[in-house]
Amino acid sequence: MQCSHCQAELVYEDTYFLGPVSNGNKLGEIYRCPNHEGFATEEEAREYQSGTNDGQPEDWEEIVCLSAVYNVSGTFYTDLQGNLHEGYPC
Repeated sequence: MQCSHCQAELVYEDTYFLGPVSNGNKLGEIYRCPNHEGFATEEEAREYQSGTNDGQPEDWEEIVCLSAVYNVSGTFYTDLQGNLHEGYPC
C-alpha cells in the first residue's frame, strides 16, 4: 500500500480489533508513512517538494510528507474491505 501524498510504501504498524483481541474480531490494519518525519535523502525530499505547492524551505531536512499534517503523524488504516483511509482508527 502506498501513501496517498508521497506514494512511499506504507509501513505496517499494527492490527486493530473490535473488543478483546482474543475474540479475533479484526477490523483492519494500521500503517504509517515512512516520510512523515522527513525523507531519507535530499533527492527524495526535493522530488516530493517539486510536486507540491509548499514553500521552499532552505534545509531539505525540513521537508516532510503532508500525511504528517493531515493525519495522526502519518497514519493510515484499512477497513474490513481492505480500503485504505487517512488517519487513525477510533
